[in-house]
Amino acid sequence: MEVKNNLLSLEILRDFVRKNITVETYMKNLIIENIETPNERLWVLREFLKKNEEDFAKELNTDYNTYHKYEKKGYPVPCDFLKNVADKFAIRLDWLLCKSPMFPMPKAKRLRKKQFGDKNRKKS
Repeated sequence: MEVKNNLLSLEILRDFVRKNITVETYMKNLIIENIETPNERLWVLREFLKKNEEDFAKELNTDYNTYHKYEKKGYPVPCDFLKNVADKFAIRLDWLLCKSPMFPMPKAKRLRKKQFGDKNRKKS
């Protein structure tokens, strides 16, 4: 019975948060609490591009060991490196710096074209 009551309490809390807290406020609190980091954003981007760490590091003109450290939570990622990533993959720097929500992930034209082909191209 106690488990059922706990689950019911969680459902009530979830509904309350959903109705009373905006997504922006929720995401801002996540960022303030350091639940999201630039390290995790780098990992998300690399996974989205379906690249391994070694290939991704080469594309960014960085050695593997350095890049591997950048993906580890708690390891500082230099701002100039993040700017390089943002420029190279047409991703907003504020997204990499966790100043905008994790999802939806920014949709950059170059990323879509490179990964999936240009689907918006006019058919002849």
